[in-house]
Amino acid sequence: MKEISSELKNFIYEFCTNNRYKISKAIVYDTYVDFDLGIDDLDIDLFVTDFILKFNIPHPNFSWKKYGYPSLNTLAIVLKFFIPNTQIWLSNSFLLRIYKPKIKVGVFQDALDNGELI
Repeated sequence: MKEISSELKNFIYEFCTNNRYKISKAIVYDTYVDFDLGIDDLDIDLFVTDFILKFNIPHPNFSWKKYGYPSLNTLAIVLKFFIPNTQIWLSNSFLLRIYKPKIKVGVFQDALDNGELI
């Protein structure tokens, strides 16, 4: 498994802290931005924009359609609200059956490594 750079981890922690998102698990290459970090569809656009500006990454070939956005799964949001955080394993296993996360932290690490967001 690939390692995530410390600059990217710091960027994610800073973004989540500034936008009041709680990080409940370690950030690794396969961490989903929308599901594991809890960043909703509206803020993912802001996340990508901040990433591009901070790291000065070109993005001419980036397309949201590749990742299936924009789409808001209301059922997943409602279930995450009603299932308590003490049973996070239950909520995650159930939600993964009805909602397929789309974009991983690895996409941004690859952009840092390759110099382009695809």
